Amino acid sequence: GMFDIRNLGQIPGVIEGSPVMRRVPSRPGVNGFTVKGQVLKAKNGRPVPYASKLKGVVPDADDPDLLRAAITGRPVRVARGVHVEPAIDFPSVDMSTGHVDFDGSVTVLGDVQPLMKIRASGDVVVHGTVTAAEIHAGGQVVLLGGLKGAPKDEDEDDEDRSTSDEKPHHTGRVQCGGRFHAVFVEHAEVEAGDDVVVDDHVTFSDIKSGRH
Repeated sequence: GMFDIRNLGQIPGVIEGSPVMRRVPSRPGVNGFTVKGQVLKAKNGRPVPYASKLKGVVPDADDPDLLRAAITGRPVRVARGVHVEPAIDFPSVDMSTGHVDFDGSVTVLGDVQPLMKIRASGDVVVHGTVTAAEIHAGGQVVLLGGLKGAPKDEDEDDEDRSTSDEKPHHTGRVQCGGRFHAVFVEHAEVEAGDDVVVDDHVTFSDIKSGRH
């Protein structure tokens, strides 16, 4: 079969209400003995409270030692607790990161390299350029550097149609449930549930908008 070396798996996440951390209460120590039978006095365990101002979590209503996620997102371990972050940042999306699959919002500070894919249940913001890649978002998509694809090879299209009736005709594709905003779109497909706004130009592309 086929194996996609860019697919490194979904980014671990939790949904609202999920248990994310349990604190084990301190207990009294148990005395020990030396090889000569002398008593070794034990130290009692010290209670360690959760840190204040933990983000995205709340104590369980019936168990103060249990933290639950207050939002859907990514759990991040911190000193004396855990945060749940609704968004995740990447310097870029390429072979080092693999495809991005995250239940939340995604921000890419650089570019999205060819053949990479981003799936997010929330918004996707890319500060660089998306080149011959795919983005699927439940919210809005904002591309500060634009979307650039290329026409798919005719032979490749024919082969793809034998396995799927929904293959894109271009290598660059964005599908989002909300608004789409980019500087430019070239040789790409865009399907948005809300407005489509392009600052500069659209060339050789297919655009579908749920509104304007």
